[in-house]
Amino acid sequence: MAEQKIISKEHVYEDGVVVIKETIEKKLSIDELQKEISQYRTQQQGILRQVDALKAQYNYLEIAANEVQGILESIE
Repeated sequence: MAEQKIISKEHVYEDGVVVIKETIEKKLSIDELQKEISQYRTQQQGILRQVDALKAQYNYLEIAANEVQGILESIE
């Protein structure tokens, strides 16, 4: 399992917000790094599936809007 420790942590108050600055040290094995890459790739594929689903939904709404527009034009 990855070992992680905080090297430093500080905060400042600027323009009504608190800014926290943190420096960490991580120790990972090669296997852990490869698993991390795999997780990123899986997340990317999930995003691409969502994009495809959104495109399909958008296209459906476009067709529906055009159909309603056609109905309006036919009765005017």
